[in-house]
Amino acid sequence: MDELHDYAERRVVSRRSPRSRTAAFEASDALEAEEGDLEVRAAVTIDGRRAEIDFAGTAPQHEGISTARWR
Repeated sequence: MDELHDYAERRVVSRRSPRSRTAAFEASDALEAEEGDLEVRAAVTIDGRRAEIDFAGTAPQHEGISTARWR
């Protein structure tokens, strides 16, 4: 997981111009499960070279199998 965080910092945070060192983004989506949709929410705050990701509002961890496909 540390490698993922390091990669995200290199690709997102360090590429921002010096003039725009603070930014915030939010997104949500749903995963389909037998019991119904599982909501996934993420709020990303970038402040200088630091990024914080908040998953508040995301459905609890699910016991079942989920198949996710990257495009």
